[in-house]
Amino acid sequence: MYNKSMHIRRDACFFFLITGVFFILITLPYLWAAQAAGQNFDFGGMLLNPMDGNSYLAKMYQGWQGNWQFRLPFTADPGEGAYLFLYYLMLGHLARLDGLSLLLTFHLARLGASLLMLLALWRFYVRVMPSPDLYRLAFALTVFGSGLGWLAISFGILTSDLWVAEAYPFLSAYANPHFPLGLAMLVWLLTPQIETDKFVKEQLSGHNFRHSIIFRMIYLLAAFALGIVMPFGVIVAVLVLGGVVVWEVLGMQLADRGSMVIASLWRSFTARKLFLLIIGGVTVLAYDLWVTATNPVLKGWHAQNLTPSPPFWDFLLSFAPIIVLALPGAWSAWRSQRAQQNVLLVWFAVGVMLLYLPFGLQRRFMLGLAIPFAGLAALGLQALARGNKRRTLAMIVWLFLLVLPTNLVVLMTSVHGVLTHAPLLYLGRGEAQALEWLAKNTPEEAVILAATDTGMFIPAHSGRRVVYGHPFETLAARERAAMVNRLFQGAATHKDLELLQEVDYVFVGPRERAWGEAAFTGGMVVVYQAGGVTVYQVGEGNE
Repeated sequence: MYNKSMHIRRDACFFFLITGVFFILITLPYLWAAQAAGQNFDFGGMLLNPMDGNSYLAKMYQGWQGNWQFRLPFTADPGEGAYLFLYYLMLGHLARLDGLSLLLTFHLARLGASLLMLLALWRFYVRVMPSPDLYRLAFALTVFGSGLGWLAISFGILTSDLWVAEAYPFLSAYANPHFPLGLAMLVWLLTPQIETDKFVKEQLSGHNFRHSIIFRMIYLLAAFALGIVMPFGVIVAVLVLGGVVVWEVLGMQLADRGSMVIASLWRSFTARKLFLLIIGGVTVLAYDLWVTATNPVLKGWHAQNLTPSPPFWDFLLSFAPIIVLALPGAWSAWRSQRAQQNVLLVWFAVGVMLLYLPFGLQRRFMLGLAIPFAGLAALGLQALARGNKRRTLAMIVWLFLLVLPTNLVVLMTSVHGVLTHAPLLYLGRGEAQALEWLAKNTPEEAVILAATDTGMFIPAHSGRRVVYGHPFETLAARERAAMVNRLFQGAATHKDLELLQEVDYVFVGPRERAWGEAAFTGGMVVVYQAGGVTVYQVGEGNE
């Protein structure tokens, strides 16, 4: 009893220590960035990938306006709405109900999702790893680990571990709410059950009908939610669970050649989870595919929303040295014949395979890859240390010395952005006040013409659409960006001037004046002028 109590206490202390440090690192930079704005700036709310971060805020703004259907906020003609990005639309509705700002709601959701992710990871490794030392090592390595991007960047090379947030739990939690929430659900769905659990026995025997119904409802809802929050997570989960089921069936056939495959599947708890995942998650995925293929505007967005995987050398650097240790770890897991570790092996193989399929959105399949890599790396370290405590400690120290610096580089990059009030992170106070005016004094359907950088902020902070603001969510993005630039440079062609037919207001602030004098605004009516920003209303005579 004493040993069990001590074991629980050590686990609790370790988990809370790691969690405490983790939350300090993902929270303090944002608090400092907001405080550092001073009197002349407003913090935009994002420290990692502000372009996508502002697109999430723009989606929340649509929810705040009462919408449950998403329309492209960075395009003048958004077309018909669709039930996409429901998670961010829901956050917008919640922000309106509780009276909190969109930005505060965004970050509270990010922190809440991050806690769920850590709890799911802890549960996963406790189930998968054979000893407390190993599941603690795997957990810490997953939470704080990264690749050798810190080394590559010293040679001017930007590797994926510095910016592909969904692949790494730390970057996911640092970037937005839906990455950690999606990873939490993915990990929870993939966590193997222990066949000696009373709950599992009840499901397999079917004796407790009430518990069986609850089990099915929970997994259906989790699968449905994963499809909403992180659609590509459904594909990963289906393939990984499918691989584990095949492994189980093959094992059952070898142990008892008289058993039928269908009977083996019926006895498999994992197969039941897979079936429910397909019903709940693939249904959402099918809708997403259908609507992006049939809605003309969303089809155009999808056509330019290309996210190819990094080159293979980039992939290796971004997961080294963890992936190096994962190879002997995979061999160790294979030889151990421990069923709970099958998920690590299958996830490792499926993840690498998906990454280089001939598919325009390959990089999306990097989500959570650090998790199986870290688990196998912990097993690999144990195998290489061969029980020598001194060697084990030395290897752990060297491993963390190699995998920690990349996340520190990310944090220091944020520090630099805050100290310099980087224009992608901060709005000038006059710009922020002008956006507030737009939100209060213009129709919700108004279209604003502004410089490309300003266009990133306008839908997120005023709920108004723009001519250009995002390289994926603005249709014909490259062409539109070039046309906007020529307009503000004073080099507009006749076709460029035709853009004004789509525009209700022109926003001219310091970013726009950096391009030129915006001579095309001559004759337009000034409806707002303060803090270095002028807003013009486009009348019929100006079109």
